[in-house]
Amino acid sequence: MGRTGAHGGRGSRPASGRTSPGLLLLAVLAGACTSLVRAGPGKVGGGEPSTSAGTAAGTGGGSSSSTTSTSASTGAGSTTSGSSSWTSWTAGETGWDDPSCDPWAQDCPPGEKCMPYSNDGGGTWNAVGCFPVDPDPKDYGEECTMVGSPVSGMDDCKLGAMCWDVDPETLKGYCIPQCSGPEYDPTCPEGYACYLAGSSILTPCFRTCDLFIQDCPQGELCFLPTYSSAEPVCIFDASNGEAPAGTPCEYANDCNPGLRCASRKDVPGCQGSTGCCSPYCDLSDPNADATCDAAFDTPGAICVALFKYPEYAPEDFTHVGVCTTPP
Repeated sequence: MGRTGAHGGRGSRPASGRTSPGLLLLAVLAGACTSLVRAGPGKVGGGEPSTSAGTAAGTGGGSSSSTTSTSASTGAGSTTSGSSSWTSWTAGETGWDDPSCDPWAQDCPPGEKCMPYSNDGGGTWNAVGCFPVDPDPKDYGEECTMVGSPVSGMDDCKLGAMCWDVDPETLKGYCIPQCSGPEYDPTCPEGYACYLAGSSILTPCFRTCDLFIQDCPQGELCFLPTYSSAEPVCIFDASNGEAPAGTPCEYANDCNPGLRCASRKDVPGCQGSTGCCSPYCDLSDPNADATCDAAFDTPGAICVALFKYPEYAPEDFTHVGVCTTPP
C-alpha cells in the first residue's frame, strides 16, 4: 500500500525557490463555519483532502474552521489514450506503492516522481507512490493530461509538479509545483506558496496574489488560507459573481472575490446555517469600520484583525482584517 500516514525523513531545501513561512503556529483557524474548498464544475483539484486542524491560537475576526475536502466524481478506473508516450504503464509495475516515497523530498528512483494517487479506484487521493516522469514533461502553468483518471498519479508534468484542476472527462488540467521540504519550512518556486491542511499526501503550491487587488486569473479568486499559508493564493472561484457580503456560504470559495466565508455568529444578519460572506478589510484604512458597517443590510460590523495576536501575524499581513460583529 502507498503511504498515507505522517512523513518520514525530509530532504534538504533546494538551492533555488522561495521559502514560504507556511506552517507556523499562526496556522490554525477558529469559528464554526465549515471552510471546505469547492472544486470546479466536474473537476478534481479545487480543494484539499479531508483533514482537521486545531483551534485557533493566532487568528480571529470571524475565521472559519480548517476542515477541507476534495471529493468529486472522477471517473476513476476509466481509460484514455492520454497525450504521454508512456500511457501503457499500468499499476503493478516497478515503483507502484513505493513505501519510501516522500513527496517533500522527491526521493523516487531516477526517472520517477513521488505523486499522490488513489490506490483503491476511488475518486480521492489516499496514497503516494513513484510514477515515471514523462519524456516530454510540461512546466508549471502548462496544460497537462492525466492517464486513466484524475487521481491515477500518472501525468505529464515535470518532476516536482502535478496536474491540478483536472476535468474527469477530458483528463486535462494544468501543472502546479509541489512543495519541497523540510515540511516545517516549506519551499515553493517564486510566485507560489505552499498550501497545506495537515495532509501527508497533497503538497500543492498555489499561485500567490493580492487580497485587495484580487489579481488572480479569470475564474479564480485570491484567498488567504491562514491555517496553511502566510500568503494569499489563487483558488477556484465558485461564486459565479452571485455571492456578495451577507450571502450564506458553506465553502471558503463560495463568496465573491474579496470576501471570505466567515462564521455565522460574526456576520450581522447572517441567515446561513454555517456562515455568510464577509469582506476583507484594511486596518490601516481610517474608514475601514464605516466600510464594514455599510457592507451588510444589517448594520453593526467593524473591521477586526484577521490575526487575533499581532505577534503571530505573518510579515506584511498585520493590516489585514475582516468585517465582523464587535467582539
